[in-house]
Amino acid sequence: MTSSPNSSRLKTRSAGLCLGVFFILLQTATAHAGQRIVSLNMCFDQLLEDTVPDAAEHVLRTDQHAGNLERILRWQPDLVLANPFSNPFLLDALRRHSVTVTTLPEPDSWSQLVEFYQRYSEATGYAQHIDVTMEWAQPLFLPEAERKRVLLLQANHYSFAADTLWDQLLTRLGAVNAAPGSGLVTLLPEQIVRLDPDYLVVVQGEGFALASRNLLHGALTPLLTEPQLTLPAELFGCMAQQLPAVVEALRTQVDAL
Repeated sequence: MTSSPNSSRLKTRSAGLCLGVFFILLQTATAHAGQRIVSLNMCFDQLLEDTVPDAAEHVLRTDQHAGNLERILRWQPDLVLANPFSNPFLLDALRRHSVTVTTLPEPDSWSQLVEFYQRYSEATGYAQHIDVTMEWAQPLFLPEAERKRVLLLQANHYSFAADTLWDQLLTRLGAVNAAPGSGLVTLLPEQIVRLDPDYLVVVQGEGFALASRNLLHGALTPLLTEPQLTLPAELFGCMAQQLPAVVEALRTQVDAL
């Protein structure tokens, strides 16, 4: 079939657009190349290390400056990454010294997660850490007669219920969140027993802590001998920034059951 003049012009225009987009992306990457970035959040530390080439040279982590203004200024950063919980006095002082400060949102939903990575990419010029379409989050808890009920259990009896990033993640993974209510909730051991989840996901820190005493309650013993999954506290604490690693940790354990 012979192509029409219109189709030829369309192909030429499309090619021009592609080249234009590529040039813009290349220009953006070049503009950001080699910039020195300060992290004010431990979750940003790992994210920057995963995405910034030669991160040891171009990234100043939180443990290297400890929030000290003089240390940060001495390093002469091009960009400081903060979140809504960063010290406002430190941010004001940095801006007074003409340092560019970008405050990224703390995602607690898919839409906020997309916004986070878009703003991260715009600020740093580096590729997104994860595919925000979430196509990689394939169903994990495959239903038999009905969808599996999963309950998250953190230290101090905390769990995440509806209207949270964890709740939306479980939906994507083919499960139902067994935690009642919405947002951050607390659960007594007796409530956990009554909920009787198919899977219990326990967030574990290193060593013993009184905050984790809920796992010592005798009523939970039957649940803890059933399918139990664990997530390291340091990984779960940065779930939004390390979501692929969270899913992979769960997938590995479910496949092993």
